[in-house]
Amino acid sequence: MKQKHSTPLHNWIQIVLFFCIICIPAILMFALPPKATSERERRNLAKPPYYGTDGFSSFKRRVQEYLQDHFGLRDEMILANSYVDYAVFSRAERRSSGIDLKGQVVIGKDGWFFSNVDHAMENYRGAITITPEEMQRLVQRFVERKAYFESQGIAYYLIIPPDKELIYPEYIPERYQVLQENHTLFDQLAVELQRNGILLWDMRPALIDAKATSTVYMKTDTHWSDWGGYVGYQQMIAALNRQFPEIETVPHERFTQSIIHISEGDMAVLLGLFGIIREDKEIWKLDQPCAQQQPYPWGGDDKSFYYRCETGKHKVVIFADSFIVAPRQGLTESFQETVILRKWYDPTIAEQLVKDFQPTIVIDQIVGRKLWYLLERE
Repeated sequence: MKQKHSTPLHNWIQIVLFFCIICIPAILMFALPPKATSERERRNLAKPPYYGTDGFSSFKRRVQEYLQDHFGLRDEMILANSYVDYAVFSRAERRSSGIDLKGQVVIGKDGWFFSNVDHAMENYRGAITITPEEMQRLVQRFVERKAYFESQGIAYYLIIPPDKELIYPEYIPERYQVLQENHTLFDQLAVELQRNGILLWDMRPALIDAKATSTVYMKTDTHWSDWGGYVGYQQMIAALNRQFPEIETVPHERFTQSIIHISEGDMAVLLGLFGIIREDKEIWKLDQPCAQQQPYPWGGDDKSFYYRCETGKHKVVIFADSFIVAPRQGLTESFQETVILRKWYDPTIAEQLVKDFQPTIVIDQIVGRKLWYLLERE
């Protein structure tokens, strides 16, 4: 048989097509107006380069950053790479513009994502043992807060919601074998705090039981669901009821539930997969709430909130992270006046509110994995 040979024209057509394909990103970069932000990465992009007084090397760096951020089809290529990593290799290793996610997100079974930030998986495995000196510093932090508020006639509560992997271990990959049971940082801290007169309320049993009713944590997000947040709210009030039995829990019958489809779980966003990976989310909305948000009267910022409910009891200050969002409706309904500060505990702010707001209760809410971060902040 005669072998077919490519003609010169055929070769030139292949060369031209290949050249056109590799030029498409560059053509699009110059043909389309530059974007200020990346929708896929949720961040600001590099601005057009300029030659400044800092010299040529800085100008060259700015040109490189601009070209990296603005070449054509960049978002589409990031999405394709992220999806192949997730769907084919079950890994989370997106790297772009200095972001390296290797090890920060764990792809679990049945589409469950788990955070590995702040040593979360090592904590789950019971592989973290801090030194006595580190534990003493951590304990002393909370003991001093409790002592200060009690000297002002105010009750202090430390509330630590558990991380998702402690509630859904059945979806954790087998390579993360638990080395020691009941040896998370929460477990170790609870023992030491109890020796110092602070009793931590363990939400894990209630949340594990609540799984039989509905999902208590989102599959593609680090946070609990609205149902999980409601169970967490019940647990917070139960902890307070030991000293304040008059505080009532809002019954779940007062909430209306609806289902929406989301594709923006925080870990899906981190992987660049929002809009691709979807899950159902149950939304809880309190019917005819008493609590109404009021202008914050003490010079706060966009992370400071103030609520009033005349049928509630007590004035409370809550220092909290993002885990306060789901239980917020119930908490603000249970108290007469509620200040929520979405920030780390700040003694200056605390002293101001003790003087001006005069709370009867202060809640210090920190999700479990951030206990390690507290040690690193010292």
